[in-house]
Amino acid sequence: MGRYSSEKSKYDKLVAEKQAILDFMREIDEKKKEVFIRTFNELSQHFSEIFGELSPGGVARLVLENEENPFEGGLEIEAKPAGK
Repeated sequence: MGRYSSEKSKYDKLVAEKQAILDFMREIDEKKKEVFIRTFNELSQHFSEIFGELSPGGVARLVLENEENPFEGGLEIEAKPAGK
């Protein structure tokens, strides 16, 4: 029984370590998405402002194809120059 307890203890420790690693990876992914969205929003705002300066009266914006999971989609540019 001693060997079983020892092996069971090792197994339980490995399972706990695996879960800790998975939780850590999930945390990193959430942080990565948060930083990406914040940076994207700033970039999108500046893009719109600069487009408006280059084409007075025109409007433009950047749009994520997949807002829920931005790393699995692309980026679209919507632009409407003045008078168009």
